[in-house]
Amino acid sequence: MSNNPEFDDLKQALCEAIQDEYKACATYRLIIQKFGPIKPFVNIIEAEKRHIQALMPLFIRYNIPIPDDDWETRIIPPTR
Repeated sequence: MSNNPEFDDLKQALCEAIQDEYKACATYRLIIQKFGPIKPFVNIIEAEKRHIQALMPLFIRYNIPIPDDDWETRIIPPTR
């Protein structure tokens, strides 16, 4: 942990943001795997990927390690 509370807040916010995008992307991937490439899910997953890509330069700029995406193993696939 740094001695800069503002940096710590930024790091936490970026990590929460990317984890939220990872989770959404994994959720929609599983929905598409179950039901096929139907709208709006194919559109939404592409938007989530763009959101992730938009966050990457901020991690790089502030030298914050990019968290791993392990959400696909944490999401329960839809059953129907």
